[in-house]
Amino acid sequence: MDVESQQTTAEVTHLKACINDLIGVVTLPAIWSGGEPSQIVRTVLDVLLGMLRLALAYVRLTDRVGEAPIEMVRVAQSRTLTARPEEVGEVLNHWLGDDPQQWPPRVRHPLGDGDMSLVPLRLGLQGDIGVIVAGSQRADFPGQTERLLLNVAATQAAIGLQEARLLSEQKRVANELDQRVAQRTTELAAANEALKQEIAERRLAEERLRQEERELKRSEALLAEAQRLSSTGSFTWRVVTDEITWSDQSYRIFQIDRATPVTFGLIDTRVHPEDLPAFKEQLERARSDGSDVAFDCRLQLPDRSVRYVHIVAHSSRDESGQLEYTGAVQDVTERRLSEAALSKVRSELAHVARSRASRY
Repeated sequence: MDVESQQTTAEVTHLKACINDLIGVVTLPAIWSGGEPSQIVRTVLDVLLGMLRLALAYVRLTDRVGEAPIEMVRVAQSRTLTARPEEVGEVLNHWLGDDPQQWPPRVRHPLGDGDMSLVPLRLGLQGDIGVIVAGSQRADFPGQTERLLLNVAATQAAIGLQEARLLSEQKRVANELDQRVAQRTTELAAANEALKQEIAERRLAEERLRQEERELKRSEALLAEAQRLSSTGSFTWRVVTDEITWSDQSYRIFQIDRATPVTFGLIDTRVHPEDLPAFKEQLERARSDGSDVAFDCRLQLPDRSVRYVHIVAHSSRDESGQLEYTGAVQDVTERRLSEAALSKVRSELAHVARSRASRY
């Protein structure tokens, strides 16, 4: 009866220890939550080494693009680690092969004397994350409880590593996104600055254009006023098309409505009939030899009044080589009448002077 009681007590104690170990393994994620893969691997190896009194615990994580491979090894405190994790991995692979499922149950201890029982545990569904190797010098390793703890630990480690990789990928994507956003923000800021500069330059150009337009209008107004005061009008004549452009004062001199298109036929109706042949002769000479023009003629206006005009024009060639004239027509009627009156007065004074001289 005492033997049975002792066995029951031992079993209860062992069961409690297993439950505590299982709870410890299950709560591992709380320790490494948010940690790096190296932290997760280090924690699992340390816990398994102490919990199961292993002689050796080794892990190798599968390489990922952009990540350095991770290999770690832990040995019992009674031994001194003299080999790097990579060397331990090479020894295990050399002795046992790449497929952990084909490994024999007992092998030579890679870091010491004697044989050792190995338990390979895949991390991930197909071992895509890596592998954990637990080694013990006990021939009956692993027991049923130990294998349960190893499987739970491997599952917890695989979940933690997968979450760590996902978190790392999220951070990488977030960093790339931040970089792209920063780059795009910089580009937009530069584009915005360039746009502001362009808008400022455009406003400045528009202001200069408005200023030039105001100056042009002012110059045109001054020219029109000067033409009005001097009774001088301006014109252009494109010979090849007989296109004629008049200023406002030219319309006034010829007494033609501003909306009426100017043609030589219309001008002929204003030239005095006695001066029309000479006027046409001047035009034909200008048309044929491109010489400058300067002549006087009379206008007979619709009210039957007669006006005297002086016409001058300078010839030039446009960019296509076509002949055109730019000139002015001035109403000199008042000057001609004044000259005629002055000539008449001088004639009369001369006649008086001769009459007096003949008396004496």
